Amino acid sequence: MNRQTQKRLLIQAGLLLDNCQGCPKNNGNRRPPDSVCAGCGNYKKMREIGHLLEGEEPMLNMSVDEYKDYKAQGLTDKQIAEKHGAHLWDVQNWKKRNRVRASDLTSPDVQNKKPETIAYLLVDIIRRQIDNRMQAGIKTYGQTLDDCPDDAFDWQQMQIEELLDGLQYALKENKRLRAQAEDLQKKNEKMVTAIKELIGRYS
Repeated sequence: MNRQTQKRLLIQAGLLLDNCQGCPKNNGNRRPPDSVCAGCGNYKKMREIGHLLEGEEPMLNMSVDEYKDYKAQGLTDKQIAEKHGAHLWDVQNWKKRNRVRASDLTSPDVQNKKPETIAYLLVDIIRRQIDNRMQAGIKTYGQTLDDCPDDAFDWQQMQIEELLDGLQYALKENKRLRAQAEDLQKKNEKMVTAIKELIGRYS
């Protein structure tokens, strides 16, 4: 785990601890947290952050076939996590360990079917891109966007930064394509000149 990820997790843990300040159970009770805070979503997230900081991976007792059956029933990953008394992050990390991707949950007939419309192709591209971004986010931050506390970041500022980056990427790609087009134009002009010279020799 890099320092930036560790810092983000510590900040999130601090925000979660702030939420505990107003809890009625936080009255100097010396009983183990597992018995006092059992069932508290805030405490559960803190335990998950602790696992991440210690380099541990919460385990989820579920087979790949069982997961596929859940998805065939229309359950979301969050609903599957709740069925196992786990958190969404546990399911996402389990998918990563077991190399389960969205394409694995599609029947062979659908997988082999060629896109018949532009809309079908576009939806498939977007789905795969979102799946890839989600896996990259889990690898970098150890959690999904849903797991991240609302006050962990300035989301509006992050959106602005991402949009500005996107504009720079678009400009860079535009510049590359223009250079490529100019190079092809020069090659085309040379080829036309060569053809004309060749025709002139034999005319």
